[in-house]
Amino acid sequence: MIHSLIALFRKNEDGAVTVDWVVLTSGIILIVLAALVPFANGIYSVSELVGDEVSSSSVEKIHATMD
Repeated sequence: MIHSLIALFRKNEDGAVTVDWVVLTSGIILIVLAALVPFANGIYSVSELVGDEVSSSSVEKIHATMD
């Protein structure tokens, strides 16, 4: 009984697949982050320009009446 349970445990690869996916996913995330590092200053500059433009713009209020 115990020997058959141990044999089943050793043959079960469900956990190994999970570990493979975690390692693969973390590797992909690291590669993407490493590829984005050179663009960080440019992205920051563009976001500052967009923020400045949005903060300096004005919106007119329109009063709608419902009849």
